[in-house]
Amino acid sequence: MDIDNPADSEKEFFPRGAIAFFAAVICSYGLIWLAIFLLLIHRQSGL
Repeated sequence: MDIDNPADSEKEFFPRGAIAFFAAVICSYGLIWLAIFLLLIHRQSGL
């Protein structure tokens, strides 16, 4: 692979940033869901 040739880098493009962003969104959603779930359990238990 020639570093000076942009055609080679375009062929091997891998969207690492998009995958990292998607993973971060899923983790954030999971944490928000867990917080709401624990809040509801806490309220239901009457503690």
